[in-house]
Amino acid sequence: MILGAHMSISKGFAQAIYDSVNELDCKAMQIFLKSPRGGKPKPLLPIDIENFQKAYTETNFQYVVGHSSYLLNLAKPLDFKDNWQMDSLIDDFAKLSHLNGQGLVYHVGKHLKLDYQQAEQLLVENLKILLEKASHHKVPLLLENCAGQGTEMGTSLQQIASVLQKVSAGPMLKVCLDSCHAFAAGYDLSDPIQVENFFSEIENTITLKNLACIHLNDSKTPLNARRDRHENFNQGHIGSKGLSKLVETANKLKIPIIIETPLINNSHKTDIDIVKSWTT
Repeated sequence: MILGAHMSISKGFAQAIYDSVNELDCKAMQIFLKSPRGGKPKPLLPIDIENFQKAYTETNFQYVVGHSSYLLNLAKPLDFKDNWQMDSLIDDFAKLSHLNGQGLVYHVGKHLKLDYQQAEQLLVENLKILLEKASHHKVPLLLENCAGQGTEMGTSLQQIASVLQKVSAGPMLKVCLDSCHAFAAGYDLSDPIQVENFFSEIENTITLKNLACIHLNDSKTPLNARRDRHENFNQGHIGSKGLSKLVETANKLKIPIIIETPLINNSHKTDIDIVKSWTT
């Protein structure tokens, strides 16, 4: 099973690998490439790359995915003369290209005061521009489904599939599905049978070949609550029956799993151990 957690880079990119291996006994992780809430990005120095590659090789690490800023929204008109959003994403792509990155997660967007169709058209146009600018980095963008708070887009598999089809970027645009977000948007992942149906619907919409990874989280709020509130395993409204079925299916399909649950004693170890117990 390709399993990991979102890891801090406060002590460096290489240390995030060592912490994943030594603390969690995992060889996969998700990282921010800079502060997710803004601020000037720091350059990636040659020594950072060297130390990271050394750690990656030493530990036989398997999978690294990045997560973009929470402040981004490509579903609106952008000023390309001074476009900090595009610059932020290109910076992430560039860094991931040196850090064995296998994807950059991006929340689909918000339509704000636009109607959904207008916003989707702008999103498609902006994604085409972004992916053309970033194509030489060879790192795919991963659209993440949203919970449905406010004017969030991409809350259904059909909505995400529509963007994939219209952008038509092949392997450079894939999907990361979040279990908490899906549950909040109305997909009943607490029921193992509904989990099976969920994967069937994935195949019939975005297709399984476009499912790059899964964010595995329980939910603090009930089904269809439209709120993005992650919870630790065995404490939320989804529960172990549904989540264990999701893990079992993802494992069979060799889809990487990244957990983003709240830290317990500053660690994800408790939740990682629970996930591992579901496969034994």
